[in-house]
Amino acid sequence: MPSPRGSPLGQGPPSTATPPDAFAGTISLCNGTIMPAATEAVCGQTQPFAALYDASDNIMFVANAYGFGFNDYVTAYDGRTDRVLYTISSGWSLDAGVPGSLGLDAVHDNLYIAEPWGGPSNTGQLQIVNASSGTVVTTIPMSHPYSSAYDSDNQVMYVGRGSGGLAEINSTSYQWFGNVTGATGSAGLLYDHKYKELYESNYSGNTLDVYSPVTSAHVASISVGSGPEGLALDPTTGLLYSAGAVGQNVSVVTTATHTLLTTIYGHGLSSPRQIAYDSANGSLYVAGWGSRLTVIAGSNHSFAASILIGSPAYATGVAFDTYSKTLFVGDQAYGAPIWIVDPVHANAITSLTGISPRSAAYDARHQLLYVADAANCQVIVVNVTTGRIHPPIPAGCDEQGVAFDPKNGEIFVTNLGPSYGFGTVTVVNTTSRSIVVTISIGYYTTGILYEAKDDAVFVLSYYNTTEINASTNKWVRSFSSAGGGYGFAGGYSNAMAFDPTHDVLAIAAGWVEGLNVSNHTVFASVVMHGAGASGVALDPDTHEFYVSGSGTGNVTVLNSTTFKPVTNLTTCYQPNSVAFDPASDAVFVACPGQNDVNRIDPASHLVVADLSLGAPYSATNAFPMQVLTIGSPGTLATINARGSVTLISTVAMGERSVSFLEAGLPLGMGWSIQWGALHARSHTPLLTVLGVTGTAYPYRVHVPSGWTATRSVGTFLGKPWDAVQPVGFARNAPHPYEVTVGAGGLAPGTAWTVSAGSLSLTSTETSVRFLLPNGTYAIQVHPIRGYHVNGTPPSTATVKGANSALNVTFVRLLYNLTISETGLPTGTKWTASVDGASQSTVNVSLVFQLPNGSFAFAVRSKGHTASPASGTVYVYGAAATKSIVFT
Repeated sequence: MPSPRGSPLGQGPPSTATPPDAFAGTISLCNGTIMPAATEAVCGQTQPFAALYDASDNIMFVANAYGFGFNDYVTAYDGRTDRVLYTISSGWSLDAGVPGSLGLDAVHDNLYIAEPWGGPSNTGQLQIVNASSGTVVTTIPMSHPYSSAYDSDNQVMYVGRGSGGLAEINSTSYQWFGNVTGATGSAGLLYDHKYKELYESNYSGNTLDVYSPVTSAHVASISVGSGPEGLALDPTTGLLYSAGAVGQNVSVVTTATHTLLTTIYGHGLSSPRQIAYDSANGSLYVAGWGSRLTVIAGSNHSFAASILIGSPAYATGVAFDTYSKTLFVGDQAYGAPIWIVDPVHANAITSLTGISPRSAAYDARHQLLYVADAANCQVIVVNVTTGRIHPPIPAGCDEQGVAFDPKNGEIFVTNLGPSYGFGTVTVVNTTSRSIVVTISIGYYTTGILYEAKDDAVFVLSYYNTTEINASTNKWVRSFSSAGGGYGFAGGYSNAMAFDPTHDVLAIAAGWVEGLNVSNHTVFASVVMHGAGASGVALDPDTHEFYVSGSGTGNVTVLNSTTFKPVTNLTTCYQPNSVAFDPASDAVFVACPGQNDVNRIDPASHLVVADLSLGAPYSATNAFPMQVLTIGSPGTLATINARGSVTLISTVAMGERSVSFLEAGLPLGMGWSIQWGALHARSHTPLLTVLGVTGTAYPYRVHVPSGWTATRSVGTFLGKPWDAVQPVGFARNAPHPYEVTVGAGGLAPGTAWTVSAGSLSLTSTETSVRFLLPNGTYAIQVHPIRGYHVNGTPPSTATVKGANSALNVTFVRLLYNLTISETGLPTGTKWTASVDGASQSTVNVSLVFQLPNGSFAFAVRSKGHTASPASGTVYVYGAAATKSIVFT
């Protein structure tokens, strides 16, 4: 029987062998925001050890031992976004040595949590929770429950009770009505629906014991590898896989005959404890002590891959999310993250270490963060909504600054230059991920800024500021900059900010200079109150620049019109970078000297909070050199000199929000939303309203003068933390006319996008409406995954004093599923049915056309037996095959 808080029978490393600081600098998911491992206790994720996937609700459950406040938790994640849906407190009751403590009754949508040390007397209890809502249904006192498996045929949940055997729980009445005698109640339980048998891992006996749920009789004992724990079943082949924690192997058992087929050794199997089966490709993912997942091909049981998930790592729980095609891996090491693994590319996609980040830029429309990594000559791309890390983009070498141009879909990356000499700007197309051009600039090229109003890029180099046309990528002019760009205003900081209302560019480079972009003149130069101007940000509502002085710990507030100081604030030791966050209406200052971020209230010009990064200076997520807002509700990114990127939330954990994404306004133009008594404003495409309560949300769009909103009022229903509502804007014209574009063939609720000239609208309805003056406009129907346009879509729309309508028809992409047979005499008729459609033939193959998805099939031929006769086939973006053998 597994010992409390430890590994079974003392085998394997102790659960608290690794201190939390060993994982500082990695990033993992916490309520939809990437967080450093050192702060994961906020979400109750300090020692995740078990994982279970609910395919019916697309929810991943992860059990965490030693949670925040020394309580244990079970956390439910949305399988689409990896966001936290809810957290269930289990008291100090879970056992980090038992990966099978979670069980699912999909029929009644209930989650069973085995708590061997829970309950009022700490003798154990079984907690039953509604899987969709997280509400507790009931709690059953029980002596030391460790694992569970659900029998949907008889609607019985079997619960392993250590040395107390298997308890039988009626899943409808929740009554404990019997016991399976002779069972050991070990950590591994699995129900085989095909043969209606229950398998139990007998850890001390080195066997798999088979029981009949109907009679509770012992059917068979199968000798397997030493210390069996986790079990997984391939329902198509009828093969059962057992992880042998002590024997360092995986046993393969034939369920039809209760015999050991083969034993798999080697391939990095280090005390394997849990197995996940991927029904899409037939792969097995084996987790245990060590820093890697072992991938085994189910077709021939050969070694397929080894996936690095951290070092060291004690992976005791692994589950496969069929929706997003990712693995959740629980790590029993204290302070370890929940690893999100990409099995296709065989890498742990939440790890971001070993880098030298200099600065970052954010793409609000696609929620992508671009990080300049000077050490590895690349730009790292992170999706801040899902936490997925995309393959890096080569962008020259010794990257310092990065700016994103949303109009042309390009990033501009400054390269300091070989041996800190002549620098360049590398322009990269973010769609093709290829270098467009490299522009020679000057010495010590560091800071960079995209200015949307003039579609220009400004580059800071030594004693020089250069303007580039963002559309042509050509040099326009250079301005003499007395402060210089190297040193205090290195690539770590956002050393420039632009006020589009007054056409003023503020340059923080030792001291602060004001550049009038309209007449291309430097009109002001301000010596800081202190020394070393290194970062600057604009509050677009008050038209004030906030300039950090890294020399003495001051932030100077400048009026953007007069460029005169408004006030000087004492903030923190060596403030380096400044950012304005429209979501929280606050200014944030990166403080590398004390490893935190200061929050400034623009109304009072006072520091109102310190946001600590929560790591010692020796850790990788230390010394924040740049801070920027990334458009998510109250979310900041810090670029840390010790080699990491940290995303932190500036709002209370769990605070609800609704986001609006506008299309049509010029970049930098302000717009706002009235949401009940709340009012939110933004100068970026993404606007977020915080503090929302209730289920129905009426809203009103406050339209800028001279513009019209396609949806100025409305009501949005749904989960607010999942909601992103599109808002389209069109410029008022003397004689606007409606151009309606209709779409046919799409499934209800499918989002589609069409552009008319420079205006793009996205809708889930069957048509969109543009308000356009007379003229001819280029029409672009954007591609949709899983569909193609039938025929030639409209390419132009001509408006001549009247309304007009265009139409486009989408067709679902279909792929060939070929079912082939062997074993039938030539000319014998056979029939196959897929998703309710049947075909017959005397040939060896039948072809069905199907969209992406999973489909039930059945095969028959009179007088012959098919193997398999039925099952499920999967189609994922390519042709698929299925082989049938007749006897």
